[in-house]
Amino acid sequence: MTVIDGDLIVTGALTAGNIFHTVVRVTPEPGVPTMVEVTGVTLRGRGAVRAQATAHTSVPGTRVVEVAVAALSATGCQVWIHRTNSVETNISVLMWREP
Repeated sequence: MTVIDGDLIVTGALTAGNIFHTVVRVTPEPGVPTMVEVTGVTLRGRGAVRAQATAHTSVPGTRVVEVAVAALSATGCQVWIHRTNSVETNISVLMWREP
């Protein structure tokens, strides 16, 4: 493992075997948490799997009530969205695995 003590500037794309990003599109059922599966992921490493998800929205807290991830594994996860209407929503998902 290489440790960099200081700043690292990457001017191009960042890729690593333990990082995965995708955008999923969900058409939620109004007023009910709706789930979509993220599959086909291959995260390298042996540590814990972590994930974050965020909706692409201009109405957080009013129409988009919550976005969450669950059932994390090195091969995918579940992404949940709770909206008050059925507007199709893109959700960015970032997954990584500790070394």
